[in-house]
Amino acid sequence: MTPSEISTMLQSISTNLPVYYDHAPVGAKIPYIDWRYSSSNNFSADNKTYCEVYEVSAEFYSGEKDITTEGLIKSVLKDNDIPFAHGEVYLDDERVYIETYSFSVIDQ
Repeated sequence: MTPSEISTMLQSISTNLPVYYDHAPVGAKIPYIDWRYSSSNNFSADNKTYCEVYEVSAEFYSGEKDITTEGLIKSVLKDNDIPFAHGEVYLDDERVYIETYSFSVIDQ
């Protein structure tokens, strides 16, 4: 799955939800999703890289708990056969929820 395909997949969650790579621009209003490659672990043999395996982190930022959008994100990942781990954190000083979805993709 290429970066463009990941972005397209995340944008398919909602036409009203902005999706950014790595970080939202200064002044971006929540809710939004940002995502990034966090590392790569390529599959190599015989002095060749056969495929690139990336760890991806997608974060959904919202001002209040949004179970509906969280469900849509999970559905899109499941519909694309992407196993994921999920975590949540609330930043009290910024009054924002961050839902993190971690998964691996293969770029062939």
